[in-house]
This record gives sequence, C-alpha cells and structure tokens, in this order.
Amino acid sequence: MFIGICATCPYGGACSNGMVKAKSDFWGVLWKHRLFFYPCVSSHCSDNEEKSGYDGCAANRGGIICTECDDGYTEALFAPSCVPDSQCSNHWFWPLMILASILYTLFLIFYDDIMSFLFQSQNKPSGNNLQPSLKMTVAAHQYKTFINKNNNSHFLIILFYYFQDSSLLQVNTPYIKDDTSLMKSIREIVSGLFDFKLNILHLLNDICIITGMTTVQKYFFKLLFIPVLWVSTLTMYIISAKYSHTLYGQKLLMRCSAAFVLAFLFSFQNVGVTMFSLLHCTEIKDTNVLFIDATVECYTCWQIVIIFYVCFSILPFGLFMCVVPFSLNAKIISLNQFILGCFFPIPCIVYCVIVSTCKLYHHQPYIPGHIKVVIDLLQNPYRCIKLYNVHICWGGVVIFRRTLLIVLATFVHNSFLRLVMMFMVSLTSLLHHAVAWPYLDFKANLAECLSESVLVILSFINTCRSVLDTLQHEPTGPTKDIMDMLGYIDDLF
Repeated sequence: MFIGICATCPYGGACSNGMVKAKSDFWGVLWKHRLFFYPCVSSHCSDNEEKSGYDGCAANRGGIICTECDDGYTEALFAPSCVPDSQCSNHWFWPLMILASILYTLFLIFYDDIMSFLFQSQNKPSGNNLQPSLKMTVAAHQYKTFINKNNNSHFLIILFYYFQDSSLLQVNTPYIKDDTSLMKSIREIVSGLFDFKLNILHLLNDICIITGMTTVQKYFFKLLFIPVLWVSTLTMYIISAKYSHTLYGQKLLMRCSAAFVLAFLFSFQNVGVTMFSLLHCTEIKDTNVLFIDATVECYTCWQIVIIFYVCFSILPFGLFMCVVPFSLNAKIISLNQFILGCFFPIPCIVYCVIVSTCKLYHHQPYIPGHIKVVIDLLQNPYRCIKLYNVHICWGGVVIFRRTLLIVLATFVHNSFLRLVMMFMVSLTSLLHHAVAWPYLDFKANLAECLSESVLVILSFINTCRSVLDTLQHEPTGPTKDIMDMLGYIDDLF
C-alpha cells in the first residue's frame, strides 16, 4: 500500500519505498488516516510478506485479524486452518471423546498400579505391610495396602505439572524455523496427553465436526472433554461409595477419590487457558473485540458468565488448595464438601478459615481410608506451614504460580515481555522452592527442583528467541547458529 506521507514505519509492518506490507503473523488496518498492525492468532495471517499486503490472511481465511473462514470453509477442530465444509462430520467425535475420557479415568483410577509397576524395585511393599493385625479394620488395611503403592503420587503430579507449564513457555515466531511435521506432531501429542487436551488427535488436523463452526465454538468443543472427564470420575466415585460396605468397594472408593482430585488438578491449566482466552479482548477501530474471534464484540452475556466463573472458581482455586486440605484432615469439612468446593471455592475457603482461626474444631482420631488418600495427595507430602492458626498447604502455592503463568501466557501479546515475566516467575519459584524445601521426601524435593530448573532454562531460551520476534529480525550467520543451538536444547526438554 502507498501512504503518500512520510511517517515512522509501524510495528508489525515492513516499509520500503513508501510501500507498507504486513510482516509475518501481523494484520494491518487503515483507521483515521493511520495504519495499525495487530498480532494474529498463530498461523491465521499470511506468512508471505511478498504477497500479503497489509491485511493478508492465510489460505481460506479473511475478516478482522483473519479470524473468519471464507464462505464454504469451516474451522478445523485441531488446527488453525480452514477446511472445506464437505469434510465436516461429527459421527466419530462423540464416541472418540467418550472413549478418551474413559481411558483417562481408568488411568487415574489405576495409576497407583502403573506407578508401582514402574517403580517396583524401589517401592516393593513388604509382606509385613500386607498382613493386617487382629485389631486392624478392613478399611484400615485397604488404606495401608493402597498407600504402599500410592506413595509415588507426588512424582506423578510433578511430572504432569512440568509438561503442562513447559508448553506455556514456548514462543511461536516466523523468524525461527518451525519443527519438522513429525516433531511438531510428537510435541502436540505429548502436550495433549499431559495437558488433558484433545491434541492427542493432532494427526487428524484437517477435519471439522460442525459446518460453519466458529473459533469460539471450537474452543468450547475442545474443552468439552474436561467436563466429561469430571463426570466420569464423579460417577465412579458415587458408584463406589454406594458399595463401600464391601471389601472391593472400599478399595475402589479410595481409588476413585484420588482419581477425581487428580483429574481436577491436571485439568486446571486447560480450563484456565481456555477461559482466559475467551476473555482476551483487543481494541480495533475503537471497538473491543475478542482476540481469537474478532467477529465477537466484548463483553457479551456468555462472557459475563465466564468472568464470574473465573473470579469465583479459577482465581481463588490456589487459595482453596492452600487452606482446605488441612480442614479435610481435621474433619472440618467432609470429602463431598471438598469436591463441591473444587467447583465453588470461596464459600469453602471462608468457612475453613473462620473455623481454623477460631479453633472451632476438634481433631478426630479416625479418618476413613478414602479421605486419607486425598489428604495423602494434597497435604501429607509437604512440611507443615502455619500462618495465624491456619495451616497452609504447599500445593496451593504451586497453583498460584501456575495461575500466574497462565495469565501471562494468555494476555501478554509481546513475546519478549511475556517471556521475561515468565522467566522471572520461574526463577522466583525455583528460589522459593530451594529455600522452603517443602517436601518431606528428599527425592521429591530433588524432582521438583529439577523440574523448576528446567522451566527456568526453557524460559531463558525462549526469552532469547523472542528478542528476534520483537525486533522482527531474521537471524543470519552466527546469530542463526546460536538460535539453532538454543532450539536443539529446547527440543531436549
């Protein structure tokens, strides 16, 4: 485009001889005699500066910030591309999603057996632990047998949290060469497995399930897997509770109690990223529109509902995990109230803090096995932290840090600024962990320290790579060699 006057080249534009074109992954609009450029959702805008002009889009895309598909095309469910309407079919989606939720549920219920098998040489229970004494109840024996195999749960949580957090630290820039299609597929599948996303179906890129599906609808459909998983684990919990008077019913109840807690912890990031993305607005032509779908003006009724959900469920969840596990241990609340509190944390937090501060409770000598299992997941791996008569669980501190990473990854456009802040958060978390040394198990402290250290390295590497994105500079010579080396190190983790 020819502007006709001399002016500073806008950020996101490539200027030459009075002609202005959009750089890769930017989209421009002329408004009030000025040209503005906006970053695009990944791969929505044209990556060919020679052909894009200032408002070019990727193939079969158009509209503001290229968030719409052309007529006759629909959003692909697992890719940023638009596919022909003729490829849309949903007869396979529902059975596949239900099957995936069943497999995840079975994994969470029997993860103790899987972990026991993987670590049996280190954690093989002795015969003495398997034989109940004459005074031991059946429930207590079932709990003891389960815990003998369940003592690796904190390692499982550390592993899942690492893969989920590392996915937030990646930077997508046109000035860094993309991975090969095979490596990209492997990354997406591994990320999907650990982040409880349907990215495990990444190989089915060019498919859609509903003709005319918008970006917002795609986000909701991809998130639908999480409620199905919650319902699946809760259903198993309710069924096992009904038969808890039997020997196998008690053991299954303990497994299902732990399964629901793990399902909620492991799906927290996926839910948080999706909810924040559906609230992320940007101003274009004096109008606030949704960044992922510029056809939606902010703030619609459904966004108001999401705002309430974020404010009253997602944001206070870290505080909930700080104060409530002790209340469960002290029998201030029941396990059913704890499960309800996972969805509506604030009333539970207020009640537990008041009762704990005023010491309006009495320690109970007997705690059922299915509650002990949850306590062993959330509180017992950590050292006791007490603040004004309120016992603080370290797991909630970790949730606070992860929430901050989610907010930065979602709302900060500038990749360099985002990675610098995420690097500071990761470094602070590592130092905090090194000082607090919160786990009772020395190996767990080392594992968490290693996880935090790798996250610091990844954030530093991607901070360096994001400098090129901010400067809009394509590396050459020694700079390219350095970036390639950092890329190889990044691939290792």
